[in-house]
Amino acid sequence: MIGCGKAALLFGGTVILDQAVKAYVASTMLPGESIPIIPSYLHLTYVLNAGAAFGIFERQQWLFLLTAALFFLVFLFLYPRLARGGE
Repeated sequence: MIGCGKAALLFGGTVILDQAVKAYVASTMLPGESIPIIPSYLHLTYVLNAGAAFGIFERQQWLFLLTAALFFLVFLFLYPRLARGGE
């Protein structure tokens, strides 16, 4: 298992990369526009979604954010135990 510091660094890096890509897409693309990353296999497409997750619970993003925050707090609480082998 990786250490708590490495896990936090990986998590933080992932969040920063995610937000950077979202900011780039929002500032340079129009909704529906697509950029090929790997032609014929992977395209970055700008899609607007009013739902919390995959269009579910439209305009109820707070529910998704609350659930994600709860899972993150549970992870922070349990990770040290898991890293020590479940003590």
